[in-house]
Amino acid sequence: MAKLRCRNSRGFSLLEVIISVGVLAIALVVILQSLSYSARITGLSFDIGEAVLLAKDKMQELEFAQGRGLLLPGMSTGTRGKFSWNYNLSELDAQTQIFKADFEIYWGRMNQLRDIRFSANLKNYQP
Repeated sequence: MAKLRCRNSRGFSLLEVIISVGVLAIALVVILQSLSYSARITGLSFDIGEAVLLAKDKMQELEFAQGRGLLLPGMSTGTRGKFSWNYNLSELDAQTQIFKADFEIYWGRMNQLRDIRFSANLKNYQP
């Protein structure tokens, strides 16, 4: 004899299990993508902070020369770790000895070249 199935049986149907696993998989993919994006942005933020510190260091070198009246027009380049930098110091006014410094700091991250550029005006002071 065939057994009759009771309508009030406990448990989930196969369709309910498949749908819940699908929803869980989609949610997991979204969470993992957001974590990956967050890690990339954090790394880029760290690189930008390092580049700004390098720029500040180079600017302080120029300010030290400025305080001693030793600013001279010219170009300087170099590297520090994964960062490369260059700056061009040009004289804007020979009489007042005002100089313009154009800085560029660049580095590679995730097969892309990133850079920061800025300019500053400096005046030579005679001690």
